[in-house]
Amino acid sequence: MPEPMKLLADLSSFEDEVREIKARPVAQGGALFYGSSTIRMWEVERLRRHMSPIPALNHGIGGSTAEQCLYRYAELVKPYAPRVLVWYCGTNDLAIGYTPEEAFALALRVFAWADHDFPGMGLVILSVTHNRNREAIFDKHLQLDALYKQYASSRDGVRHIDLIDPLCHDAAGRIRDDIFLPDQLHLNGRGYDELAAIVRPVVEGMMRQPL
Repeated sequence: MPEPMKLLADLSSFEDEVREIKARPVAQGGALFYGSSTIRMWEVERLRRHMSPIPALNHGIGGSTAEQCLYRYAELVKPYAPRVLVWYCGTNDLAIGYTPEEAFALALRVFAWADHDFPGMGLVILSVTHNRNREAIFDKHLQLDALYKQYASSRDGVRHIDLIDPLCHDAAGRIRDDIFLPDQLHLNGRGYDELAAIVRPVVEGMMRQPL
């Protein structure tokens, strides 16, 4: 295994996407969706419709790793003081060679910063997805997801949402093709509609919890 520093993506990447996010009005106290392309491609207006009347912000960065999300935390999370943070990230880390433990450790730093800055904030961790594009490293995805699950079960105000069976698999446990784009990695419109139906009730419940 190479030293982690040799695997780091450019932390200053995604300047155009970050600029676009920061150009939107700053709204505080809502649900902030943060992470990689599964969040990024949940189109801003679609996400708002899916979560309405909950104020929902899409701060996804396509292709990002947990470390890049950590690097951008002060710009893309802290000013928005979210009531609920919805997290999907870590699979790109595995694709470039990080271990599940390394990806999880970086995510934990994001969670720790948010917990410090926003006491009582709810955290929703979306599980990895099961898709054909990254089938070869799905075992690592499951290892990362097990760490997320364990963390959520040990913390108040943290929920883990399983997306593998409820979303990605058919009744026979096979990967569904009808919810993915042709790249067999990212969700299509139907996939996001079904994802919203799974995620929204959890976010709603957390928004109602007293601080």
